[in-house]
Amino acid sequence: MPHATPVATRRRGPRTRIMLVAVLVLAFSGAMASNAWATLEIQSNNNPAGDPTPQTYALYNGDGTLRGGLKDNLNPFSLTEGERRSVGPPAGTYIWQAMPAAGWKVGDIQCFHVDPGTGNAIPTLPGEFAIDVAAGRVTINHSDGQDEYCAFTNVKIAAAGPSVPPGSGVSPTLPGTVTGSLSQGKTALLRVLGGLHYAKAQVRISRKSVIRLSLLKGKSVVGTARYTRKAGTPTLTVKLRDSYRRSLKRKGVKKVTLTLKITIVGNNKATKVFRYGVVVRV
Repeated sequence: MPHATPVATRRRGPRTRIMLVAVLVLAFSGAMASNAWATLEIQSNNNPAGDPTPQTYALYNGDGTLRGGLKDNLNPFSLTEGERRSVGPPAGTYIWQAMPAAGWKVGDIQCFHVDPGTGNAIPTLPGEFAIDVAAGRVTINHSDGQDEYCAFTNVKIAAAGPSVPPGSGVSPTLPGTVTGSLSQGKTALLRVLGGLHYAKAQVRISRKSVIRLSLLKGKSVVGTARYTRKAGTPTLTVKLRDSYRRSLKRKGVKKVTLTLKITIVGNNKATKVFRYGVVVRV
């Protein structure tokens, strides 16, 4: 006579499968969370300021191999005055290496540990940065969730002479507070701040203007807003598009570094455009 399957056994099968699925989901979520997205950014500056000479840089892993995942998969890559390049790698040791153009040398390197919520500098951690100006490189001990910004100042040897005092270069431009130096005539970008799903910008305008804000990831537009404001210093907000935000959340991305483009068109048709990096939490 065939043996009947115990009722308790029949019931335990589906429950076991459900529990197994739940465990797998939690494990997958934990794996995604452990790969917290964080930013390494390099910024290039020239002395004399405004010189258009491009400078070459590379990002290496701690073992000396070139790091992948940079824009257009270019590594090494070139940056002109004021340009920047960022990447979001996992925890590890990384090296930004400068390879200045002929007749140039690295005069200074400055690095900041940046609060991902405010975009402002916070105290660096012990051993976080190892700066070697003479060799034109900085080694970064990068942990999950850390944002680290480094600015290289390249000096034209003929103009600067044999040596440049350390710390005399340009500090990194951060996604937090912007000074009034980012101005064009009476129109100015005063402040940029990233938040949860949004970026804010405070501008100064001397006449009634139409202001368009665009969040850019490379060449892709991932958020837009349009305002009309009278003369003053309005603070304006642009949010991530829902579709882009959902795609980032599916990938486990916690924050993303974007370019905020601000176009101001006055009622006299004069147009000013500002671009600034900003960290937006997802």
